[in-house]
Amino acid sequence: MNSAEYEKTVSDLVAALVRSVDGLPPEHIRSRKINRITGASGYAHQIDVSIQARTELHVIECKCWKRRVTGESVLTLLGRIHDIQAANPSLTVRGALATTKGFQRGAEKVASHYGILLQFVQSPSEFALRYKDRVHLGVADQATCTDSVFVEVCPAPPEDPGSLNPVA
Repeated sequence: MNSAEYEKTVSDLVAALVRSVDGLPPEHIRSRKINRITGASGYAHQIDVSIQARTELHVIECKCWKRRVTGESVLTLLGRIHDIQAANPSLTVRGALATTKGFQRGAEKVASHYGILLQFVQSPSEFALRYKDRVHLGVADQATCTDSVFVEVCPAPPEDPGSLNPVA
C-alpha cells in the first residue's frame, strides 16, 4: 500500500467511526492533498485527514512508513495543531497520528504529554482507532473452517411429551 492508498484507508475508517459517533455528513470529513487548513502564521498546512464538528477540529497525520514513528514527527504535528488552533480560537483543535508500524518510545512520551492520539491502522481489516469515547477495532480474518456440521430439524411425534406441537 502506498501513502495515498493508506490515507484513503484511514479516511474511510475514520469516516465510518465519526458518522457512528457524531452522525456527521461526509462533507465534514476531508482528506487528500487538497485538504489544507491555514494557520495563524498564514501557512496552509496539508492535513491528511480532518474532521470538523461544531466546536472541534480533529487533524490526523498518516504515516505509511517502514519504520516506527519518531518523537520528531509528533512534535511536527504538534506545531501544526498549535498554528491551526491560533487561527481558529472558536474551535478545539485535536491531533492524532496513524501508522502502520507503531511508535518509538519518544513518540509515545510526547504524544501522551500533549494529548495527541496514536492510532494503529495496518490495513482496512487490521486497525485500532479511537474517536472521542469510541474505539473501532478490526482484526484480519485469517481463520479457516475445515469441519462441517449437518443438522436436520424434524417434528417430534405427537405422543412425545417434549413435543413443540400443541395438543388440541
